[in-house]
Order: sequence, then structure tokens, then C-alpha cells
Amino acid sequence: MDIENDLKEIALKIHDALFAGEKGVDISGEYYEFEPTSQKKLRKLEIGDFMFIEQNPSIPLGRKSTER
Repeated sequence: MDIENDLKEIALKIHDALFAGEKGVDISGEYYEFEPTSQKKLRKLEIGDFMFIEQNPSIPLGRKSTER
């Protein structure tokens, strides 16, 4: 698996699995299980040097970091 060249395809598979509520995802014949983050318990997946993490549902998309 060449993650840099297949990044878009891999990200879409992970996205679909997260939104389907699956416990993990199969990428190129290898199964990766989602793990919770330490503080917010969001689901994440690490492959090589890349980390994929779900959006925190309590924070609206596009909110500026300076807004509080």
C-alpha cells in the first residue's frame, strides 16, 4: 500500500466507515480498528505517518478558533 498516492481513496473509505458506525475499516487487505482519543473519546485511526480523526460533534464545522 502506498498511502501517499492512495490518500484520497483511503480517506474516503475511513470516512464511510466512521459514518456507518463501523468498528474499523479494511484497507488493501489489512484491517484497522478505530481507537478512542484520550480526552474526548473521538474515534481515530493511525496509518503510517497519518492520523484520521472524526470531527467533534459538539463543535460546529467552520467555527473560528477565536470565537468562544
